[in-house]
Amino acid sequence: MKNRKSITLAITLAGSALIGIPQNASADIGEDMSAADVAMKGKNWAEAKALLDRVIRNYGERGKELYGGKFGVIYYLKGYSELQYAKQLTSEGGDKALDMAATLNEAAIESFTQCRKFENDAKGVNDQYYKALLYLGQAQQALNECASAIGNYKKFLADRDPEKKGVDTYHIGMFNINMAICHFKLDKPALAEGLVFYETALKNKDRLRVPNAAIVSALKDFASAAIKEKKEKILVDFVNNNRGVLIMDPHQMYQFIPFFRKYAAEAFSKDMLNAAFTLYALMPGTTETLEDIKNVENDFVGYEKAGVADAFLNKNARQSVSRIRNDLKNIEKSIKAGEPHELLALRSLAFSHESEGYVRGAYNAYKTMEKHYKKTKGREDNLYNLVRTSSLIGEVMETEKFGRLFIKNYPDSQYVDSVKNMMLISLFYSGEYEVALKVSSELIDDLAENTEPHDLCLHVLGGSMFYLGQFYDGDAHLKKHVKMYPESDYKIAARYFAASNYSRLEDWENAAIYLDKFLAEYPEPAENFYISFALFDRANTHFAEQEYDEAVAKLDKIETEFPYSAVEDISFNLRGDIHRSKGEKELANKYYIKALELAKRTGADVVAEESLYKLVALHGNAKINKEPNPNIKDAIPYYDEFWTNRQSSAYKTQVAVAGVPAMNAVGRGEEGLANVQSVISEMAKKERAPGMEEAINTYGKYYIESGKTPEQLRAHFEDFPGVDAGDKRAQ
Repeated sequence: MKNRKSITLAITLAGSALIGIPQNASADIGEDMSAADVAMKGKNWAEAKALLDRVIRNYGERGKELYGGKFGVIYYLKGYSELQYAKQLTSEGGDKALDMAATLNEAAIESFTQCRKFENDAKGVNDQYYKALLYLGQAQQALNECASAIGNYKKFLADRDPEKKGVDTYHIGMFNINMAICHFKLDKPALAEGLVFYETALKNKDRLRVPNAAIVSALKDFASAAIKEKKEKILVDFVNNNRGVLIMDPHQMYQFIPFFRKYAAEAFSKDMLNAAFTLYALMPGTTETLEDIKNVENDFVGYEKAGVADAFLNKNARQSVSRIRNDLKNIEKSIKAGEPHELLALRSLAFSHESEGYVRGAYNAYKTMEKHYKKTKGREDNLYNLVRTSSLIGEVMETEKFGRLFIKNYPDSQYVDSVKNMMLISLFYSGEYEVALKVSSELIDDLAENTEPHDLCLHVLGGSMFYLGQFYDGDAHLKKHVKMYPESDYKIAARYFAASNYSRLEDWENAAIYLDKFLAEYPEPAENFYISFALFDRANTHFAEQEYDEAVAKLDKIETEFPYSAVEDISFNLRGDIHRSKGEKELANKYYIKALELAKRTGADVVAEESLYKLVALHGNAKINKEPNPNIKDAIPYYDEFWTNRQSSAYKTQVAVAGVPAMNAVGRGEEGLANVQSVISEMAKKERAPGMEEAINTYGKYYIESGKTPEQLRAHFEDFPGVDAGDKRAQ
């Protein structure tokens, strides 16, 4: 016990000064003071208080008359016992104990106040006169009378005699901690003043022997005050600047986790998100805490087995080990249950990120929870939010993956329909049509018709087939959706798919009817995303029916009203086809080049390759109106550009065939034939190779024109490079 020397001296002086008093009184006070001394040394505060109470009752006002100022020491000792007894009860907890502690602190305030009424005089010296102020402040602090406590702490420093060793000494570290706490707990917290004392204690932690529990206790009150005053930056900066001192071993930090969680939650409730995460960051990790606790517990067991535990561990240490063993049980239980304390921090982190618009951060937090904490009771919510956030940030394959996992694990969840919807929407609208088709095909039979989930699933099923070019298979689904869900949220898209599908099936009559109807019913671009697409399809329908002027009118509308639309480049190619069909070569050339240039800018390789092919075909005809083509060489730049950069193109066969006349015209006939030969060899290896017959015919024609005989051609074909003699289809 601190300052035990001065307390024992006071009791001794008090006892010796009582010699010569009446026999009955002398025996009582001598016995009671000796017994009180023993009780205090054994920290039996209740017994000590009772004995000192009896001394004061027996002597009352006579005490001052008999012993002068020295009798004030009795009040000091009584107050000290009451104060320590109150601390003991407070540590035990429970409403009854806390009520008793409050009563004891009030009694201690009265005792220390009485002590201060006994000043030094000729009869005796009250050498606890000044120190009573220190403990008076502690009793007031315990009752949250912080302003009064601060006043008495300051008065103690101002009045004490620092030269009197052993009398007015005090724990400087704890004095600074208490001053800090009192400033933090004022009705109007004085954060700046409190931090001066707190940082003094932290910077001198080891020298002043400041207990870890006291440091965290002050942090608790500082955090509470900072949150109350909404001083987030002060809290965050303080913790960051003093993290090295505030962080203790995991087994020590673990006992304070309830505090970190409590005040972090309060910070969240006041939108002080940085403060909340700063407090969460002080929590030790579950795994490292478990390992640290086991190490401490094992060390203690080792001391016990070696018979040296008493030499290393006093009573307080044994109590700490008891707490550690209890912590060990709790943390092992939380791990087994899948509810480690990090989960709360991760959930809060996810909430924070999403509330700030950083959805990817929330997604990563939920993904971490799913990866490491599958046993948690909140897994259903965590997994649902993982599906939800992955769909929001466009991680569509993750949406599909975790969506399947959710449906498998929680088939009866209230979120199942929502998860299915998110899976389908994410996959379909991100262009993952093959996966969307697979998922919708699996789900469709299990969904009741005339419901929102079935509406969406049918839309995705038919739409995926449409985009994948499965026009015949998708036709029935597209028509069914339009008929079954005329007021669907997806009705505009569904109507477009169904109308456009007629044109893909080359059912030009129905395509014209339904596309016109679609354009008439949804004419506003603000609500109809598909107008430009429908105009292109209708132009293509007109072209197929040789309604060239009508087709051009639709394409003009795209060019003037929907610039930068997704069909702009292909509409230029179609416009070129129309002008070519009308014999308007210059206009055809103009639009093919416009399509080529736009496709190059946007990276639309397929459109660029189609444009190059059409330009080669436009300029590379051997004859025009039965006369030699004077401009046939104009095809060569487009041919060379294609053959240099587009070797993997689907238009390779067409370009090879269309370019032979031009290559002959510029003296590169053998090169042109070699390219056709390579195309034939490649196609012979494929099960389906449209255009191969045309390529072979072209090759044979120009092979003969190069001066070879039919017999040589036959022999050449029988031993054609890259074509197996047993390939009956190619042969």
